[in-house]
Amino acid sequence: MKKISLIALIIASSLMSACVAGSGAMPITRHNSEPKTISHTKNYAFVMSKDVVRAGTKSQRFELRQGDCAGDAKWNDCKQDRSRTERFTQIDEIMPYANQVVWVGYSMFIPKDFVGISPANTMIGQVKLTGVSSPIWNMYATNGRLRFEANVTQQSCYVGNLSKLKGKWTDIQIGTDLGMKRSEGSLDGKFAEVWINNEKQTTCSHILRPVIHQHHFNKSKNKELHFAWGIYNSFISRWTMTNPNIPTQVLYYDEIRIGKSKQDVDVNLAQKAVD
Repeated sequence: MKKISLIALIIASSLMSACVAGSGAMPITRHNSEPKTISHTKNYAFVMSKDVVRAGTKSQRFELRQGDCAGDAKWNDCKQDRSRTERFTQIDEIMPYANQVVWVGYSMFIPKDFVGISPANTMIGQVKLTGVSSPIWNMYATNGRLRFEANVTQQSCYVGNLSKLKGKWTDIQIGTDLGMKRSEGSLDGKFAEVWINNEKQTTCSHILRPVIHQHHFNKSKNKELHFAWGIYNSFISRWTMTNPNIPTQVLYYDEIRIGKSKQDVDVNLAQKAVD
């Protein structure tokens, strides 16, 4: 009897371990990510910080000030009414993604003195095919709220009030079904699912159409898929038409993971911090 009980305990322990976050996820750190070549390069653009952390000992701090913009041979933010400090990592180097569900999880700290610049846009996360202008999805801090947008297919939903999120960590998990056919999505019939602070956002339950189309996929020559995060402001002139000074913006990110399920990328289930 004792032998049977021991075997049962071992099996139960194994099953519990298999369900713990991080076992099938790729943690994203400064070592397996890099700055976008069109991000500004001042010494405060990106630093590893001990000021505030979600877990572990360090977080990623991004700062964007007035006039911070840059460009490369293909694109110039300064000429396109934009500015940014972003890092990115290649999802296609971590897992196959075509016709698969891809989950991205990250925690974000919005300081109490953070000022949005609506009607300009502030992007705080995006998944994108290299060489294609429109992201597959992106998260905006705009009009005092967080907005998730399936950009290619113009489906969006509001998922949080910024005033309630400032001064503390916000845990975000986003799952997208990258199937390109108009069949039922595998996320309970949907093609996107958004969780904020362990609450499923029912405001996004209407995203019932694919978030990517075949012609959109075909536009990318190398089919590289990446996740980018940081601070990215666009259409800045919408703000400066009535406000000559652009406020300095600071955001912290931590516990970034990419995986095949929500459990994989959920910081609350993680066995080990991402530093």
